[in-house]
Amino acid sequence: MNPTPYKGGVVVDACSSCGGMYLDGEELEKVQEIRENDYSEELAKQPPFIDRAYEMARQKNAPNKICPKCLKEMHRREWLGS
Repeated sequence: MNPTPYKGGVVVDACSSCGGMYLDGEELEKVQEIRENDYSEELAKQPPFIDRAYEMARQKNAPNKICPKCLKEMHRREWLGS
């Protein structure tokens, strides 16, 4: 995990292998508050919820991840359909 500047001056931890991002504490909320992150038009173009429902069901059966920093179990949250 490498500290990586993200939108609005928020620094996130990014994996150099897969490109995944880990957001500490309030970082997700800070990113969501950035006005340039208004994805309402993109979300309106999304097809019916079948793909998202499938992915959410798949992830519910996946084992929980462990935080790379504090080694505690992390909680899953859906964010923009991810």
